[in-house]
Amino acid sequence: MIEVFKDKDVIVIGNALSLNEKKLQSLMGKNTLTCAFNKGVERFKPDVAFFSIADSWNRVIDVGDAFTIHVSSKGRPSLTADYTIPMRVINKLKPHVGHRPSSGCIANAFLSQRSLNIKSVTLIGFDFKMTPTYYDQKRTPADEPHDYVRERRFTHDYFIKEHQYRLV
Repeated sequence: MIEVFKDKDVIVIGNALSLNEKKLQSLMGKNTLTCAFNKGVERFKPDVAFFSIADSWNRVIDVGDAFTIHVSSKGRPSLTADYTIPMRVINKLKPHVGHRPSSGCIANAFLSQRSLNIKSVTLIGFDFKMTPTYYDQKRTPADEPHDYVRERRFTHDYFIKEHQYRLV
């Protein structure tokens, strides 16, 4: 797992409608590793595919050469993902962001592990449901099981301030 991320500039692509694709293209460089979520994997063809329910998504999306990571506490263990984020990572998040962290929050917590030796992390297309996702424009924060207010605050206070993530 460490070799996938070691010494890379990682770009984590969220699915918000507010995503600026021109800015995304300008961020991608020679030593950049891209990550996307669920249907975003279809759209962005990332190096790493974070799937909320990996076994379901792996049946409907062609991931190409992407490394697949299961980011949910449901459906354990994944039978098709290359890696499953341990429950200890997810459980550490819950007191800070609520009982059901989003895939993005879980992935960001995973990427903050110093053992991965990641050079930098840039988040783009994350607006914490200020706009809908590009593929589900009807959903609102009220329809979601996630606490996006707490996730926004935790992302700012922990990932950005303490781990120097960049939010575009």
